[in-house]
Formats: sequence, C-alpha cells, structure tokens
Amino acid sequence: MTSSLALRVFMRGVVVLFLLVAGTVPGARQLGDESLESFVDRTTRQWCAEHGKRDDLQAVVVDVRFRPEPPLFAEGEGVVVAPLALELPGGQRILDVATRPAHLRRLEVQGITAVAWEYGGRVHREMHFAGVALVERPALARVTAPAKPTFNSFPAEQMPEALARAADLEEHGLHKCAAFAEWARTTAGPGPYTDQMVRLVKAVAKPHVEGQREPDDVCAALREGRFSPHRRQVAVVMAARELGVPAYGFASASATQIHLVGTYTDQAGWILLDVEQPEDGWFTGGPPLLTRAPLLGGFAAAPHDFWTAEGAAYHKTDWGGVQALSGTEWRGRAKGDQPTDTTEARAVSLAKACQ
Repeated sequence: MTSSLALRVFMRGVVVLFLLVAGTVPGARQLGDESLESFVDRTTRQWCAEHGKRDDLQAVVVDVRFRPEPPLFAEGEGVVVAPLALELPGGQRILDVATRPAHLRRLEVQGITAVAWEYGGRVHREMHFAGVALVERPALARVTAPAKPTFNSFPAEQMPEALARAADLEEHGLHKCAAFAEWARTTAGPGPYTDQMVRLVKAVAKPHVEGQREPDDVCAALREGRFSPHRRQVAVVMAARELGVPAYGFASASATQIHLVGTYTDQAGWILLDVEQPEDGWFTGGPPLLTRAPLLGGFAAAPHDFWTAEGAAYHKTDWGGVQALSGTEWRGRAKGDQPTDTTEARAVSLAKACQ
C-alpha cells in the first residue's frame, strides 16, 4: 500500500528527529523535583478550574520509571516515548496534556497522542517520567449487542485503516499463514458480526500454559490452540477484518485491561470486549483508552507498533533506523519480585478530584 509505505517513512523520520534533538537540549529535571502526586494534584486542580466538575472527564496518569542499578540501567542517549491517550471519534476525546519533566515533542500517531522526553543515560541514576492527559469519556457501562448491528455511519475516510487486512499490513506474519483465512471464517460462523467476534474471542480463550514452549507466532498459536493475551488480541482483530468487520485492539489506562478488542456499531458506537474476561461481555466507556492497533503505517518507537502501551527508550542506529535502548514492563502485569523498569497507568475521575 503506497500510503502505508509513505507513512512508515514519515514516522521513522519523526522519531529520528526526536533523537537528534534530544542531545541538543539541556538535561531536564527529573520528576523527583516534584512528587508525582503533587504534579497530578496541581494539574487536575487547574483542569477543575477550567472545565468544572464533570462526570465524563478523566485524567489519565502514565508513569514511566527506569531503575539505576545494573543490569537494568541502559547507558546511552536517546528519547523516551510513551503513549498518553487515544482520540477515538464516538468513543473518547483528548482535551489537554501535561508532562513532567517538560516533553521534547508531542506527536499524534493516527489518533494516539505520544510524548517524548530526553533519555540522558550518561550515569547510573533513576529516571522518572510522567504524563497526564485529560480525556472526555463516559463511565463504564455493560451493553447488549444490537440484534442487527450495522456500521453505515462509520466515517468513510477511516474505513481503509479499520479494515486493513493481514495481507495489506503483513501483520504478525499472518499474511503467510495459509490456514488463517479459513480459520477466521469457520470459527466466526454466521453473522451478525458482533456474534462473530464473540465466537472468535471464545475460540482463543485457552491460555498458554506457563512453562510450556511458547508458540513461535500467531499462526503456530492457531495450530496449537495456545495463546498469550497479546496473540489472542491479534488473532481476533485480524480475523474480524478478514470478514470485513472494522476492528481494533485497544489498551486502557488500567492495571489489567490492556488486551481489549473493539468494533463499531451505528446503534451503540464503539463497543469492546476483554479477551481475558470474555464472560463480562460487551462494554462501553470506563478507563480511558491509551492505544489502538494495528496502525496503517506502523511506528518504530512503540512496542509492537502500539499493540501494547509500555513506554521505552530509543536511540538512533548507525544505519539511520530506530532501536530500543531500554524497555519497560506493564506494572500491573509484572511477575515475580525482581526489580524491573515499569510503565503504570491509571485514571482519575475529575468529578472526584474537583471535590
């Protein structure tokens, strides 16, 4: 796809520009100069004064931390990039963004607001970055999928992105998986498309067993019937698109709800399922959304092209590309007691913060 190729080249250029700029600015103060809670409180009080006490406003708090001790600490210079929130017409709107320390750049990546800070890993020290986004999103509500869902009102200009298939994107190698298209059709069964997505989610519900060899890719996971949460999400979204259904994977500002799948209906707007808790059924609203995937053009400075929402540090390679210098784990999903670099996200109701 010509547009996809052009967008990939553009995005890589933007990230390289971040890396060039990062080494030319004075080192920014770390968050330790002002505690995270003080920063969040000051920011939300300002938003309360501007917007008032509204039940549909939430502050997304994203906290990225790099520990100083070896072997965790990665020496080098580059940028830290982290997603803060998602602009989703009919589902969520971004009203404002604040960061600490001040960010180098704010970048809109196909609806995703990401920010970049300088990563100055010249000496071993703890590095701490935080961003807060004010979003308009309703409260969580369980919904019953309409009996005859349609997506006729879905914006025509967004349809190519929402329907791009594995063959178009080469997503997770599924364009080379000979059995994928037939698996999608037979597993999904007859419409309506909301029922098809529920069947797909249930079909991949068998988890990968800890200690067993991880399947090599999503195609192997389909053959073996064992899926990590991330691969469940990829399989469902790309299978839905194979059937002509607009679908995305989403991650939310929650300790655990980071493997969501969603589609659009004229009757209810965007509705979502948690692939790890399919028994909860469809829902709207709730914790703000941080990312969506797959993107039409991809983005080098993001884990799995925004399928996951962790922040990470990146540097420019000798051949002009972008490479991860140091990654993080989602704090709500980190296993064991070993220290690790982390990304944490949570939502603060502005209605409660304004009391």
